[in-house]
Amino acid sequence: MGLYSEKGLASGKTFLFSSFSKFNVQIFRNKMHFSLHKIFLDVFLDIKAMKKHFIHIASAILIILSGISMPVYGNEILKDDNLVIRAFEAENSEDLSSSWKASEDFLKLIDSYSSFIFRTKKSQTIEKVNFVLEVNSFGRIVGFELLNEADKGLKERLDFVIRQLPDFQPVLGASNFKPEKLEVIIQK
Repeated sequence: MGLYSEKGLASGKTFLFSSFSKFNVQIFRNKMHFSLHKIFLDVFLDIKAMKKHFIHIASAILIILSGISMPVYGNEILKDDNLVIRAFEAENSEDLSSSWKASEDFLKLIDSYSSFIFRTKKSQTIEKVNFVLEVNSFGRIVGFELLNEADKGLKERLDFVIRQLPDFQPVLGASNFKPEKLEVIIQK
C-alpha cells in the first residue's frame, strides 16, 4: 500500500503513503485509527476505479424507472403520441444509433408549443411537420432543415420553437459524441 518509517513502525504513529500526494504523512494515535484509515483508502481507491461503471449503471436504472425518454441504441431516440425523434437516415449511413437523447423538457416544450406551430389556416391543413435538427458535438442545436412544404410563417414559428428547446444529453455508454442530424416529426 505505501511506505512507512522505522520510527513509525515502532511507535505506531507515523506512516507515509505514496499513493496519496495530499496525505503524504498521517499521524495515527492507535492501531484502530490506522485500520479505519486503511479501509477508507481501500474503499476510496475501489470507488475511484469503479466510478465510471457505477455512474453508468445508476443512470441506466434511473432512466429505466423514469420511462419517458429511453436512450436506446437504435433508430428512435424519443417517441410519444405526437412526437417522434430519430436519427436522420443519410444515404451512406450504416449505423443509425445516436449518441444523443432528448430530455423530458424537450417533450414538454414541444407539447406546449404545438398549438403555436399549427395556428394559421395553412399550417392547420398540415397533419405533421418533419424537420431535421443539426446537433453539434456538445449536444447543442445549431440548425434545422424543414422537410415539409411550408409557408414562411411556419418556418419562422419553428425557428422560434427550436431556439427554445434544451440541449440534447449524451447517451450512456456511447463511445464518441459526434455532430449528428436528428429527424423530428411533430403530429397535430
